[in-house]
Amino acid sequence: MESKTVIRVRPATWFANPPRPGYIPGFLGQGSEVPLPKIPEALAGDVVKLSDNTTELKYMHYSVVMSASRQLAWFSAVNIDGSVIQRLARTDRNPDRPEAVRTRAGELEAADVWWFDGRLSPDAQVGGIIYDGTDFDYGHLTRRLDPVWGDDRTVRIANDDTFYMTNCTPQAHRLNSRLSCWCRTR
Repeated sequence: MESKTVIRVRPATWFANPPRPGYIPGFLGQGSEVPLPKIPEALAGDVVKLSDNTTELKYMHYSVVMSASRQLAWFSAVNIDGSVIQRLARTDRNPDRPEAVRTRAGELEAADVWWFDGRLSPDAQVGGIIYDGTDFDYGHLTRRLDPVWGDDRTVRIANDDTFYMTNCTPQAHRLNSRLSCWCRTR
């Protein structure tokens, strides 16, 4: 079965300018290092390897390690600086044009546009097929607002960097859309 949803690919070069630092284990300061989780040896063969033979997909302020068999993340880890975190709109994703952009139809652009990460084959990432015609919503594994801190350009890159299929996980619609849901902020 083929997905009705078209998910475009951002090329691997996209993540080089600016370079994405990913999760930083020493972010909390000297003596407070928190390393990335380790995949158990029995599951090591089920980790997606990048072209440089590493396994960590680095984004702005967070990282993801993918499962080859499930095409979903094994885990994500994020550095959060709550003292300077910003509350950007879902549409505020363009680092070079910070205002929300309207399409010709008048809709806000980029609100929930998800991308394949070009550092992996699209076949290594679950696409729209798991969401089309099902009760699943596209859900953020690393919460959208958690990595959104830093200077004006960085916060928009971090916001946009959470919209990759590598950071997407199926969420039950009824749970995800309830006002009292865990994912809502006050």
